[in-house]
This record gives sequence, structure tokens and C-alpha cells, in this order.
Amino acid sequence: MKILRVDDRLIHGQIIAGWIPTFTISNIILINDSLPLDMLQIYRNMLPVEINLFIVNIKEEQKIIDKNSSIYLIENIKTLKKNLQKFENIFFDLFNLGGMRSKVDKEKILDFIYMDKNDINDFFEIVKNLKLKKINAQQLPNTQSFDIKRILERRS
Repeated sequence: MKILRVDDRLIHGQIIAGWIPTFTISNIILINDSLPLDMLQIYRNMLPVEINLFIVNIKEEQKIIDKNSSIYLIENIKTLKKNLQKFENIFFDLFNLGGMRSKVDKEKILDFIYMDKNDINDFFEIVKNLKLKKINAQQLPNTQSFDIKRILERRS
């Protein structure tokens, strides 16, 4: 199982208590371009010892590592879209929008998803170019799953 999740909080309780055990995740691949070193240590200390944490600086890496039983966490749609070519050879079982909180000039799509026009355009570019089996918006595996592609198509 390989999950690609956009979540502006990156690693937090929902990931640790919800996603990891539900999908038997053994690797977290944290993709970021500006994470402070103290946050990296906090993330490492939060995780159970049996979970491997890989930190990928998107500015430096040519390709993203392809590992089974993994959740790939990225902070926002814009960073993912800018780096699509680095993900081109990975097949994801699930592309999940998990937490894109309210910000200036962002419109509420769902209670936990706020996007502007650029985010929506980037989303469709991502969906068109990556290998994705399923696409949804969902906070936790045991909460309602939304067909985010259909929701956004209706708004366009």
C-alpha cells in the first residue's frame, strides 16, 4: 500500500493513530522543502520505533524513493504539482487530501479542505499526471470519504 497524502500538519495524531495501523504502514516519507531541524527531531520522537521515517528535501532530490507500506506526506498541493516529475514512476494506491486548513483567499470545499483556483488547477494537473488508483478527501480511514475529484469538477 502506498498512500500520497496532502496534509498541512504533516505528521500528527491522525497519522499515527489512524492511518498507520489501518493500512499497516511501516514507512513515513516526509516530503518538504523547508522543515526546521527541531521539527524533524520532534517528528522522529513522536513515532513508534517500528515506523521508519524518511525525510526528503524536495529541493535536493532528483526522484522520490519508492517504498511499499508507505505513506508519503506533503504539506501542500503547490509543492506536489511543482515536483510532479519526481513522482512519475511511483504507483499510488491512494491519493488523499487530508488537511488543507483555512487560509487567506482560500475557499471552503469541505470542513477540512480549503483551496483557491490555483490549488484546484494544480489538483487536476496532479490527477492527470500521476499513477493513482483511488482519489479521495478524508481525515481518518474510519471517517467519511469524499470523492474530491467529482466535488471539484462540479465547482469548475
